[in-house]
Amino acid sequence: MQRSAFTMIPPKILHRALPIWFSEQATYDTQADFEPHHVQFGNANFHLDGGVGDDVTFHIQQWLTSGDQAGFLDTAWVSYNNLIARQAHLQVGLMPFPSPSFFPFWFDISPFAAAEYTVGEHTQGLDANRWGYQLDYEPKNFAIEGGWGAGGDTLGTAFDSDQDKAFQWRTAYTPRNGPLEAGLFGSVGTTPLAEGGVDHYNTVAAYVELDPVHRLPGALVFYNVGYDGNPIATGQAATSHSYAAEIYYPLLKNWETMLSARTEMTVDGLGNTQHDGIVDLNFRIAKFLRGTVESGFASNSKPAWRWQIWWATPLMRCCLTGT
Repeated sequence: MQRSAFTMIPPKILHRALPIWFSEQATYDTQADFEPHHVQFGNANFHLDGGVGDDVTFHIQQWLTSGDQAGFLDTAWVSYNNLIARQAHLQVGLMPFPSPSFFPFWFDISPFAAAEYTVGEHTQGLDANRWGYQLDYEPKNFAIEGGWGAGGDTLGTAFDSDQDKAFQWRTAYTPRNGPLEAGLFGSVGTTPLAEGGVDHYNTVAAYVELDPVHRLPGALVFYNVGYDGNPIATGQAATSHSYAAEIYYPLLKNWETMLSARTEMTVDGLGNTQHDGIVDLNFRIAKFLRGTVESGFASNSKPAWRWQIWWATPLMRCCLTGT
């Protein structure tokens, strides 16, 4: 739905309604960077989706509070959709850039380490929202995406000289009525270093994802190779590697309860290797209310326990035209 810029929703529905929904998460993490061993209630945000005419759609997400800290603008994009037989979408704004869908949108509490691990001073934020533009072309059974973006700070500072800037792309086999997705994606970017100079980096990755079918579990595998030309401002180049593998299975029909297990490894090319594993149980509590419990294991650290209760409810639908 998000990859198509909401064009899978008939325009007449978007014309009649302006959907606004509110989300609040109570979270607990024994290894949280801020307030470990405390329940955090300060995780509130709202979303606004809609369309203008037959060719334009938009999405806005604003955090009111995040991790008991001040909130921020998470997403704000506008898409023009009348391109290449209405199969292409040109998006401008603050948005997730091309990557496998399980990077920015997934049901586990912990994000994928392979999308965010650090090489020298540079964090490979492959799942980060960026300010910029991208073109998403979705012919039948395929997806071809490319976009350029800068740092995810405010629009006024996103394109400053001290911000990371990158081009990201993805091409994938994505049958709309099938359980299999397989693709390649990558990035080419630059980021300034504190000591002076610029780090030039690039990544190339392959992935396969299969949803549960015929009482068999779903599974995904991912492998990434990255290159950093100047990761620690010494001229010492580094080649990084990472992989992730996960299986997941719906215990009840309609995916109301999901059990998943993941293993990951990151090698930053500078002598640091990290192994991680998580097990998640995601379940429906009531209408608009879900819960997740997670156990996490990482190299050279104690096991972590996390849980969250997520309430997401529509607030209103304002009729714009018609009934």
